Amino acid sequence: MNIDIESTGISPDPKGNVELVRFGSTAILFCGGDEPFAVVKGYDRKTGEWSGDSVRVDDLSVAWDIADSEIIDGATVKWTRGDVADLLESRGIEANDWNIDSVIKHPGPENSPALLAEMSKDGGRDYLDLTITQLCSIGALDVPAGFRLEDGLEEGLDEIADRLDGCRTGDELDYATHPTER
Repeated sequence: MNIDIESTGISPDPKGNVELVRFGSTAILFCGGDEPFAVVKGYDRKTGEWSGDSVRVDDLSVAWDIADSEIIDGATVKWTRGDVADLLESRGIEANDWNIDSVIKHPGPENSPALLAEMSKDGGRDYLDLTITQLCSIGALDVPAGFRLEDGLEEGLDEIADRLDGCRTGDELDYATHPTER
């Protein structure tokens, strides 16, 4: 990809780079060349300088995956911490850092956070629902005083677990179930 940044009409920084998006102190820059996108930390648009090494890639979606700290590492379906927060809030549970981290990082006898990266959107949502319910039942989530599982929710665990089992074939996940969102 060989694009002349000057000809786009976009004002580049003093080094000739164009900031495309920023995630806190991390920015994705368009720099041109064979690997036109750079992910940099501590970027200063006024000087065109940044701290530390940059990561150069030829695909903007790869740069986005590297730069966006909200994307769960290794996810093939791009789950974000915001997705987990939405699921928690829909159940009346505060979406604070402790609760989100507990859901994302909770290994259980039948659950593995690595599975989330390989599941379809529906399978992943079921996995997260099951994990949230399990964490609530053992008191691992930071929930308001007096919080309890909704009546009948415990019986729904078997149904969710059965749907998750339906996403598996042998030791591999069944990829016939494709994401329906995003």
